[in-house]
Amino acid sequence: KKRHSKEKVLKRAKRRWAPIPCSMQENSLGPFPLFLQQIQSDTAQNYTIFYSIRGPGVDREPMNLFYVERDTGNLYCTRPVDREEYESFELIAFATTPDGYTPELPLPLLIRIEDENDNYPIFTETTYVFTVSENCRVGSTVGQVCATDKDEPDTMHTRLKYSIIEQLPAYPTLFSMHPTTGVITTSSSQLDRELIDKYQLKIKVQDMGGQYFGLQTTSTCIINIGDANDNLPTFTRTSYVTSVEENTVDVEILRVTVEDKDLMNTANWRANYTILKGNENGNFKIVTDPKTNEGVLCVVKPLNYEE
Repeated sequence: KKRHSKEKVLKRAKRRWAPIPCSMQENSLGPFPLFLQQIQSDTAQNYTIFYSIRGPGVDREPMNLFYVERDTGNLYCTRPVDREEYESFELIAFATTPDGYTPELPLPLLIRIEDENDNYPIFTETTYVFTVSENCRVGSTVGQVCATDKDEPDTMHTRLKYSIIEQLPAYPTLFSMHPTTGVITTSSSQLDRELIDKYQLKIKVQDMGGQYFGLQTTSTCIINIGDANDNLPTFTRTSYVTSVEENTVDVEILRVTVEDKDLMNTANWRANYTILKGNENGNFKIVTDPKTNEGVLCVVKPLNYEE
């Protein structure tokens, strides 16, 4: 017995024994139990070897996902696995004799779960809202959209392609989208807020690099056209006639109005009135009514009818 025990100790291997790391497809349809591979020890030529495994998926959550046949070393999986939940399993395999002797060092056994394109790319927002100034140059950046995909990174399953599939109003085509970055830019200089102040885009993201069989999702993008000071204020009349009694002061004698197509109640719309001629003696002043945008003409120094 002593000699036999000594032989066992001398035969204990300090090497990795079979098998090599293996993999299985996520969401496999089986049939289950699904054979993965066979664990083998060379010492089985000299001893009766029993095989066992431990680790996540065996005696730790998710419990009882894998098992090994004690006598053959055949490794099986009992049910489907979702890669997005478990990317891999690191098990420890053991080879022992019936009396409990272990002629092999414990074997780290990696089971990798292979990705399937089972997740749709998802936009980070259901509706994007951007603003771009009217009359901006071609190629101006409007905004950037983004999508995520839970499938395995750096694979075709997560290679996303962005595109615009519809613009409202449809014509003329004013925007373009970079297929890989999701950046929206202007493709025309015909943005005119006074004609159309808002556009709606229907956008799409598709995995598999945009190939027809890739999974896709859509979202909405609202583009508001910002105002630029590109419209002159115009008097609604070419001339006015008014009167005032002599020797009166600090009275309003006339209101003049202008039209401005720029955005109401902004600096681009707010009128600033100036008397260019006829007020050399400083008898009058004109100010802007902040509520109506009218020009209010007032007498600030008394006027003498006889003069």
